[in-house]
Amino acid sequence: MGMAADLTEQLYVGDAILSVNGEDMRNATHDDAVKALKQAGKIVELEVKYMKEVTPYMLKSAILNDIGWQLQRTFMSTEPPETPSGLSSDTRFIPLQLCYLTRNFKCLDNDSRVIEIHSPDTVHSLFLRAQSTAEASLWFNALHTGLAVAASKALADYCHVLAKTLNTSVISTWGWMGMMSNHQEAMFRRSSTLGLSASSDQLRTPLRKGSFMGSASEQQSFGNENEWTAAFGIITDKDLLLYSSVPWSVDGLKSHAARLPLVMTRLVSSNPGSPTSTLLLNALSSNTSYSKFTLRTGTSRGVIQRHFRVEAGRELTNWCRAIVQGSHNAVENQREFHWECTWRGQHCHLSIHLDKGICLAADDAPSTQCSPPRVMWQYSFEKLRITSDDGLRLMKFVFYGPDGEKELDFHTCPKPVVFTLHSILATKMTRLGLAT
Repeated sequence: MGMAADLTEQLYVGDAILSVNGEDMRNATHDDAVKALKQAGKIVELEVKYMKEVTPYMLKSAILNDIGWQLQRTFMSTEPPETPSGLSSDTRFIPLQLCYLTRNFKCLDNDSRVIEIHSPDTVHSLFLRAQSTAEASLWFNALHTGLAVAASKALADYCHVLAKTLNTSVISTWGWMGMMSNHQEAMFRRSSTLGLSASSDQLRTPLRKGSFMGSASEQQSFGNENEWTAAFGIITDKDLLLYSSVPWSVDGLKSHAARLPLVMTRLVSSNPGSPTSTLLLNALSSNTSYSKFTLRTGTSRGVIQRHFRVEAGRELTNWCRAIVQGSHNAVENQREFHWECTWRGQHCHLSIHLDKGICLAADDAPSTQCSPPRVMWQYSFEKLRITSDDGLRLMKFVFYGPDGEKELDFHTCPKPVVFTLHSILATKMTRLGLAT
């Protein structure tokens, strides 16, 4: 009260300033308007309109200001991304470098009209709704193609940096996938135990009527406990590395969330009636627009199963081919694998060689070039009849011939041995030109 604006008796709360001394303020920011008022002098001529009338002037800019994100730098660089010149004040530039393009990920869209774009750090999200399903497909395919080309170019440009940092000879594939969260698998197991079926209505929350697009701050309004989480994958010469966001720096590359050794990882298909694969995935995807695959990894803690989704059929083909071929290449590169174990109460060393077969050597004395380890038994792969394990510590090899049954104690879960043996046999079959 008592200030100059009040003394004029012509300005009211809610008035919007359209110009200051003839300078257009319609597209100006708050800071620009304050600066113009400070520089106006003692006599100021203002053009104002009540907020209700000025809404058409301001609404478009206000919406755009809350949409999207900005990158502080480009991938593996300290330089910020270039912003196209000549953009008008009512245009918002959103960098798409290594963004995650998806549908039915954060929210359920029964009409398949919503396109989701998530920032590389997975902090921000943008939801766009098209007028029709056909229009949404056109936009999605165009964006998907552009992002795929950009990702391939970035991989080609920085492959040597990635390989050197990860101490690998090659980076064959990278990109975004959706990975099923443990929450949904646990929910399904509880439902299965009670004899219930997990329906899509129980597991998904629909997009609210009238929603158009939103930033990260609006993301929670969908009220959906996401059954899928974003995972950025990189396939090296021996591992599949998973990250919760794009590893934007050298330090980020070294901080992967999970590492799946390719020789101990198996690509499996969804089998009808399997409670942890097909039935669960179908329950979560009654209106899916994506493809799914499952990986099983043998670890010292047992078998870890992970369900993944990709947004297009060609992505599914690329990932599956890269994982299978990566497993074969890893076997070819290393060729021989070793584990410590116990056989008939004696500490031994099991080795499986791609060409020489399966060998058990006594670990009673250090071996040298002149005195190799004492071989307890050795068989070629052709002599192997069957294997089995208890999932805890014991693994049995059954070979053709007398005294062919051998039980080894690995003192931990033998699944890494089981999965590595499978990868070696699959590689040998591929050599022979047989399907695996």
